Amino acid sequence: MMGGNNAGGSRMPASKPSARQQSRGVDWEAIGKCLPVSKTDPSEVKARAKMWRGFDNNGNGYCSLAECQKGLRDVVKNDALLEATPAIMRAFQFAKNAVPGKAGDKYADDYIQKSEFRIFLVALRQRFEYW
Repeated sequence: MMGGNNAGGSRMPASKPSARQQSRGVDWEAIGKCLPVSKTDPSEVKARAKMWRGFDNNGNGYCSLAECQKGLRDVVKNDALLEATPAIMRAFQFAKNAVPGKAGDKYADDYIQKSEFRIFLVALRQRFEYW
């Protein structure tokens, strides 16, 4: 459950949604549950690894923006997140450059790799809140 998780995986008390969040009908608890970002909770680490396999359908170790959108639709299955296209795009742009690629890796700067996937999920949650 991510409701109160920060990027480091420590638990913080869950806060009540603001009136504006409630008026938009966002179920923040559901959003938190569908984005496993903890570094230390073994169940979330396992869930994230399974999620990555669903996003990286062809098993090449990279996910494009289109694959991330497809993964959100087919794996995460949260309509509110899927409709937040600007948040998805910005989280993708942030995450794809978070970990430097290996020398000679011509795809590293254009796609998300497994090492950047958790960062994508954290960024997605944050950008979704902004959106």
